[in-house]
Amino acid sequence: MPISFDGLYRRGVLLVVVALTACNVGEPGEDELVLGTTEAALSCSATRQCPGAAPVSCSSSIGICDAGSENGGWVSCDFRYTYCPPPCVCGSDRYTVTKSAYSPFRCERAMETAREQAFAAAAAACPAGYCNGVGQEVRCEVAPDGRPHAVFQLTYSCKDPATCL
Repeated sequence: MPISFDGLYRRGVLLVVVALTACNVGEPGEDELVLGTTEAALSCSATRQCPGAAPVSCSSSIGICDAGSENGGWVSCDFRYTYCPPPCVCGSDRYTVTKSAYSPFRCERAMETAREQAFAAAAAACPAGYCNGVGQEVRCEVAPDGRPHAVFQLTYSCKDPATCL
């Protein structure tokens, strides 16, 4: 039985249509949906509670997350590490700051201003903050111009290390 060119052409087109249908060619959107589901399944995040500090966390869209407790704790996403800050301890060195202030009206107001200045100076001197602050109202007297003058003294320690939280 002779095969005509017309019959081969029809069989070839049919074969191409079957092959393209098997590969999902011509059905737009189907590949994107599968890819979106795969990406969502790969995303991850890691969180670690740091001792004496706020937790550290990270996230990844390619699914590489890890956490550990070595060196104070850490998290890693996509091989980028974030370490827990060191915990704060109160340093053993003691510092003293003395501030004075005037008030046009009352000794109490002058003392309040001197106290605020002393605590602000301690905060500025200690990058991680101060601790064990002990304040003392030294004196409040009327200056020769008639204004109340107060002196306040604060003894404190700085939190260590300076990078702690």
